[in-house]
Amino acid sequence: MTLPQPCDKIVDMSAEKPESFDMYCQISNRLDSQDPLAVGLARRVLTWVADTSLSSEQLREAVCADGWDVDDDGSTEEFDRVVLDACCGLVEKDLSTGQFKFPNHTAMDFARSARLQSRETIPLIPEWHKGKAMIASRCIGYMTHSVPSQPLWGQASQSTNLATIDRRWPLLRFATLNWVAHCLDAMRFGHKESNDKIGDEVTEMVKLGRTFLADKLKLTVWVEALYTYLVKDTQQFLNNLQETITKTQSRSRRKDVANFLADLGELVRDLVNLHHIWGESMESNPAEIWGDMALFTNSQFLASTSSATVEYLAPRLEKCRDKSSKRVVPLFSISSSSSDARQLAVLSVFPADPFRKAWENTTDMPYHEHAYKWPSNSIRARRELTLPNTGPEIQDACAGWHATYKVFKVPKARPDRSESVSEVTIALEARDVEVCLRQSLRFSHINGVWELNFPLTISPQLEWFSVLGKIIHVTSSGHTYNVIAMPLQFHPRLQSSWSAETEFGAAYTYRTLWCPNSKYLALVDLNRASDQRTAVCIVIFGVAANKLNSHFPHLSWGAAVSDCHFHPRDPLLLYRADRDIFLWDFQRGDVGPRLFYSLPWNWVESTACRALFSSCGNFVELFHPGRIWPERMPLPNNAPMVSSGQTKRSRAYDEGGEDLDEFNKRPKHIIGTDDNQSPLELVIDTGKGSSPAVDSALSKLQDLPRIISTTSATNNLALSHISNHKAEIAIITNSNDITQPVRTISVARFPPLLPLHAASATVSLPFLSPHSAPAGEEQQAQGGEQLAKLILNATCPPLYRSDVPPAAFHLPLVVRKDVSALRVKDGPMPRVKSWGDFGQGLGSLEIGSPSV
Repeated sequence: MTLPQPCDKIVDMSAEKPESFDMYCQISNRLDSQDPLAVGLARRVLTWVADTSLSSEQLREAVCADGWDVDDDGSTEEFDRVVLDACCGLVEKDLSTGQFKFPNHTAMDFARSARLQSRETIPLIPEWHKGKAMIASRCIGYMTHSVPSQPLWGQASQSTNLATIDRRWPLLRFATLNWVAHCLDAMRFGHKESNDKIGDEVTEMVKLGRTFLADKLKLTVWVEALYTYLVKDTQQFLNNLQETITKTQSRSRRKDVANFLADLGELVRDLVNLHHIWGESMESNPAEIWGDMALFTNSQFLASTSSATVEYLAPRLEKCRDKSSKRVVPLFSISSSSSDARQLAVLSVFPADPFRKAWENTTDMPYHEHAYKWPSNSIRARRELTLPNTGPEIQDACAGWHATYKVFKVPKARPDRSESVSEVTIALEARDVEVCLRQSLRFSHINGVWELNFPLTISPQLEWFSVLGKIIHVTSSGHTYNVIAMPLQFHPRLQSSWSAETEFGAAYTYRTLWCPNSKYLALVDLNRASDQRTAVCIVIFGVAANKLNSHFPHLSWGAAVSDCHFHPRDPLLLYRADRDIFLWDFQRGDVGPRLFYSLPWNWVESTACRALFSSCGNFVELFHPGRIWPERMPLPNNAPMVSSGQTKRSRAYDEGGEDLDEFNKRPKHIIGTDDNQSPLELVIDTGKGSSPAVDSALSKLQDLPRIISTTSATNNLALSHISNHKAEIAIITNSNDITQPVRTISVARFPPLLPLHAASATVSLPFLSPHSAPAGEEQQAQGGEQLAKLILNATCPPLYRSDVPPAAFHLPLVVRKDVSALRVKDGPMPRVKSWGDFGQGLGSLEIGSPSV
């Protein structure tokens, strides 16, 4: 904006401090004699200066809505001169701060009361609430029309640079932090006016505000800017807004104002909830609001990303009572994906109401009208909670349980709705439930919670599952099933633990696990009542033709067994007892478990180190605390087991223990080229000639990751695995070529409240090239939508706790994302302080061609 009136006709009085009435009369006359453009500029400047302290750049954006068309090469000298001349000395620029202000309170009072005599009878500065409305309207208009509807830094994966933003959008800081407050002031102090006196300014502000709230992209930009400028003060800012909105709502009488206030209140409530869940992530990188955060934020105001979708397959049950229905969440549930990640099975257990109420409300078991409730302050507890004692109590707690098993077809391409292909409902026998409760149900008075071991498993092929001591086979129709009971009476001590005569609180727990081809099921138990936490037995059942055709028991009265893991192809079981790692060829009845390796005498190593078979089946992998990549030990080929503390090595091994000669013989598929145009090959690191996504768990007490190996024509080995670090599922690739950086591909970020501690991740990608971007030209040239698929499953914990919300509130879920939205970062290997910081969060990876 420029002024057609020559500036030399205006007396510059900025250096004089007007004090007398005659001086202000002269100022009024000079203002009155100016061109209408100059008068309009003066009014806008005085309105802003009366309520704000802005720099030249900010004030120029505030008062020149149509732009400043003077080519001053980025300088503000011409703008400053025009403003000072138009205001005739009523404002000045503070040389120390660079902000405009009134020279004294007398000048401000005159500007608020002065009226031009020969023109309109309108004061230079409008009424207080109308001025607030004008400022709020300009702020809303600036964020609507001047700031683009995209991340402030242009890319959601990059953090924001404040200096660049302030230079590009000078008024954004003020508008972001003050538009809501000015709106509330305008509505709060204008409520006393009648509808015809409230002013067009407030009416226009309400109209603009409601339009702004309906624009999800603009609101998302505002939220990003809010966290950019406030950083650590966002929580207090939102709380203050929420309190002010509540006070203002009680005063509003106009319908449009009340509706606008209601929308503002709902928006701020959503932001308070957003901060509670994502506050730490947003404060570290405000641009996260454009990423996966939008997938898990249920708000009508914020924009969701179009490059990703999330589908919840968490089980629910409809219960009908008195002509009304209620959706019930199972207390115990697990889920599992097929090897190709195209199917997903969910197993859910719904207990009887007396058990559920006692579990959820922490009362005597089972729940009854006069049941004692454990107080929140356990110091004041009069007594411990009671277990079922009489026959009717046992009947109430154990009768009426049932389980549902549902299999979904999970398409990779859109539409994003999974289809149910199989569903069965099973009534659990009261005796089975009673045995389970006698074995492990106990009340922890230290934690004030109920605890229970309730083993559930699903076979890799999804046609078998187990609930407690029963194995269920789903027929080909998908709607009928056969039940097989595990024969657990072959040993007196084992039989006593599975008897209905067992005393409650026996502290006997067990878990079951399937081999990859679903031919064997292992049961591993633990006597938690013993001070030494000793194992009772390991028994492996052969499963075929709807029956258990064999069993292989191994009685062990030694240390507790951990890290049980089936070989991917052979009838071989790996397990660890204390620091000793054993291999058991269980089909050879004449040979029991044999020692494979003993960990060093180190408490950290012996407790935190994990052992399992590699996905190719040629190695045992040791995951040491604080290290991302495993140590690999080759399995012996019909050779004696190695002695304690030794490993056999032969020929040339890479840093991870890989035999490069054997490695180069394995089948490979070309998946792209490296920087030197050498073909990159994917090694199918499994015994099946395909690349299945074998489920692994994020929990310490579950299996650890599948390692995927890639190599180029120059034999540069690269390893990839999936990790869960700070609620993020990422693929990390690393080459033994020290010139190549570590590449991290972020697949998805989840809310910190999601139960990742009891979850497993399966990722399906159309490609993987460790040192090329995810959406390369080759993939784009093939046409079609390239989608990555992530399935997050619920796993069975060693003990369910009543203070932990059921996993079925969130899991399982399926995330589908365009590969162009995957974030890629090159850099050094992440520094790990402890195993819990990084190594727990591991899953499995399935890689195929783009057509998969």
